[in-house]
Amino acid sequence: MFEKYVSLVQMFLPNGGQLIYANQQPAIQLADVDGDGYAEVVAGYRLQNEMYIIVLKCTFPQWRVIANVKGKGYAISYLGSAPISNCNACNIIIGWQMGTNWSELAIYEWKNHRLQNTLTTPVIFSCLDIVRKQVSCGDVDRIALWMHDTGEAYLVDVYQWSDGKLVLATNGVQHYYKGLVDYYQNLVKEMPDSQVYWYYLAESQYRAGMGGQALASIERVLQFDSPYPSEETAKDLKRRILSKEPIDCAQEEAMEEMCEVNDRAIQGYAVSVKTTAGQKWGYINTEGNYIIEPRYEYAMDFQCNGLAVVQVDNLNGLIDETGNFVVEPKYSMISEFAEQRAVVSDHQGYKVIDETGKVYTSESYDYIDNFSEDRAVFTAKNGDGDFRNGYLNREGQVVIQPQFMTAYSFKNGKTVVQKSENEFALIGRNGELYQTYPFAFVGPIGDGMMGYKATMDGKYGYIDEKGTIIIEPRFSGALPFENGRAIVNASDNYTNRYGLIDKTGKFIVQPEYNDIIELGEGRLALGKAIDAEAPYQGSVYAIATVDGKLLTEFQYYNVLDYKMGVASVNDGHKTFFIKTDGTIAEDLPIIDGCGSLVLMECGNLIKVIMDMRVYFINRAGELVWKENNIIPLTPPYRVIEKKYKPNKDYLVYYPQVEGVQKPAVQSKINKRLQELSQIKPIKPDVKLDYNYTGDFAVEFFRKDLLVLELNGYEYPFGAAHGMPNKTYANIDLKTGAFYRLGDLFKANSDYVKVLSDIVEEQIKNDPEYSYVFPGTYKGIFTNHPFYIDLKALYVYFAPYEIAPYAAGFPTFRIPFTEIDTIINKKGDFWRSFHFPKKPNTNES
Repeated sequence: MFEKYVSLVQMFLPNGGQLIYANQQPAIQLADVDGDGYAEVVAGYRLQNEMYIIVLKCTFPQWRVIANVKGKGYAISYLGSAPISNCNACNIIIGWQMGTNWSELAIYEWKNHRLQNTLTTPVIFSCLDIVRKQVSCGDVDRIALWMHDTGEAYLVDVYQWSDGKLVLATNGVQHYYKGLVDYYQNLVKEMPDSQVYWYYLAESQYRAGMGGQALASIERVLQFDSPYPSEETAKDLKRRILSKEPIDCAQEEAMEEMCEVNDRAIQGYAVSVKTTAGQKWGYINTEGNYIIEPRYEYAMDFQCNGLAVVQVDNLNGLIDETGNFVVEPKYSMISEFAEQRAVVSDHQGYKVIDETGKVYTSESYDYIDNFSEDRAVFTAKNGDGDFRNGYLNREGQVVIQPQFMTAYSFKNGKTVVQKSENEFALIGRNGELYQTYPFAFVGPIGDGMMGYKATMDGKYGYIDEKGTIIIEPRFSGALPFENGRAIVNASDNYTNRYGLIDKTGKFIVQPEYNDIIELGEGRLALGKAIDAEAPYQGSVYAIATVDGKLLTEFQYYNVLDYKMGVASVNDGHKTFFIKTDGTIAEDLPIIDGCGSLVLMECGNLIKVIMDMRVYFINRAGELVWKENNIIPLTPPYRVIEKKYKPNKDYLVYYPQVEGVQKPAVQSKINKRLQELSQIKPIKPDVKLDYNYTGDFAVEFFRKDLLVLELNGYEYPFGAAHGMPNKTYANIDLKTGAFYRLGDLFKANSDYVKVLSDIVEEQIKNDPEYSYVFPGTYKGIFTNHPFYIDLKALYVYFAPYEIAPYAAGFPTFRIPFTEIDTIINKKGDFWRSFHFPKKPNTNES
């Protein structure tokens, strides 16, 4: 079933967008994001080295995009859901991978029809756990953030939401630290002479309320010649233990410690380069130097546990900070770790593993969500062949049998499930039934309220957990409440009328906007449609306070969340940071072009995402690292990346070759490459009704043969999805010939029939091609699209030609050994990538 969502997400990704795989699992979640009672599909993807989150909603019978949020870092280390900032709604919790061993936390809420980050200041972590609420601790979950120190030691603090920010939890978390005590007790058993683990054991015992044991452990630390982390710090912990000082008295010190650990955690950033073997990924440090050379097909940022997902031969594995494999590449997907567990998938289905790769599930399932509060939604078929949802614990055991049509992650010990048509329920972690709701739709909990619809064709309103109607149905869209506010849509037609209401239904911000984005730090971005007749083309934004007071004119595009007091925007010409009053942050760089900027946690590094390319600069605007635009081949050949952007909605990166012996031949090659790359006259001042992007990669190079993949994506504004295109240029750099399929074969050979039969057999016998529409394959044709490498010929088909759109470009590999008898090995094509055999000099 999960593959179904992978295909669905890929249909809506922009050209060049790649679904993110964390720990060899696709970064996909099913969660009721907008509070309407039905699960949306939340997925992370990468586009030109930038991270994004896309949210897809099913408006029967079609899916549509309701949110597309640009993130940070170079991968997604965590994607989960839990009620953190609001007891009535499900937050989307994301870890944007920023370095080898650390990520930046984002807690998104659905407000004003958008996902908005509730955090106003950066929060860094290495690993993350959701801590289930206790009965006496309120209605929201807490977050345990682990920051790597050394070895397997972590500084762990549990945070709760209070007054619009995360603060250290001061009560109700001893149960969590007791679990941490077990963790460190196991470590000291294995390494009884490790003062590091003894110190963290003492700290955990202290926070768990185990004063006597904590005192014995800290005394053990003080017996070492050089106590860890210092004699002064160890003695201070002993003082706190003896004085039974409350944990909250040490909050400021703990936060300072957290900052110190965060500084140490900034180790690496995933980056990619173009090579003769395609795009390769590696890791750089803050100085722009490689700490792991580019060698992976894909790479994600390191998670808080010091592991990163990388891809080799289309399979995902886990590496440590030295680049050594902890889990060999063998999974089609690995999710981000949550509660020390990750979800993986292979040809059998979905499973649960720990950080060593140990598999916990006794069987494979159709889908498994990330863990939250020791529970993960899983999907399996029932006796009638219908898919139903249940819950697993971290040991892989079924704790709630699969019985629900829809199920969401637990928050504060509760979640909403759909039992049947027009019947939703609020249940506990072991399936306890708290309340039922006889409605067509009920959304996630937020501030003690849930969006609902009495009938599927009706309006949205809000109920409380008891099912009492608090706000009568009158909205066409309604997001979960957060901090006493909710974004709603009051429109009755295709235009949008977004506004902000309080918990009585009164408008705080009048419903007159095409879009509203919560930016954090008490700020909103209010959007007006760029084209009132075509609101789907996007918005131009003004910055406002949460009560709707405008601070700027409607002049900004691509507005990102506030972080450390600044937010990235562009004005259509330049990209820069603005402060919370809406004015330009003049102490930070101003970049030409329309893109976005990310101020990294180290404070002195800025990631620039501009026109599908990424580079890093410092606060002074000096270049630290940039993607290569020259791909060296065998001298004298090389490929140069060129950029063509005649219009804001038309962008193509295309290849040009250098080093060809004859200038006329080189000119001919380059002119043809421009044509194939869709380089054509586009007026700069014309408003296009579509967006087009193009890029390229080196697929193969040997001797004089260069094979280039030229890809593009055209998206008509307002369409459900765009249409990709792909062309392979098989170029002889010596003669300038662009080879066709027939050039590979002997004259009068019936290569069309031979290849057609081989492909037909693959479709019939290889399960990989089960997606091909029955009866649509009619064979290949004379000049069928193709490309080659040293060992094989590849023929491919366009989307919809023989398979669904989600299948992409169905490609069939035909080894040269299978067609050896019809290959013209004396022809120019074959000889262009084969060196002549050395003559036999032995005399008879």
